[in-house]
Amino acid sequence: MITCDAVQERLAEIGAAALEEDAALARHLAGCEACSALWADLQALEADLAALPEADAPEALVSAPLEKVRQA
Repeated sequence: MITCDAVQERLAEIGAAALEEDAALARHLAGCEACSALWADLQALEADLAALPEADAPEALVSAPLEKVRQA
């Protein structure tokens, strides 16, 4: 049997694809109030994030990490 912890972890990591990949997870979600509530919260958060305007990162913020990667 799949646990709430396992369901919640997969939903947080993979999102909707987890429901498509795992029928047991989808069944658990359909019958578990706590996991259903978390899924609704995750979907609302994703919608809120998608609604934010895009912003360009300052060049220094981008170039410094890229330079460290090149040096490694």
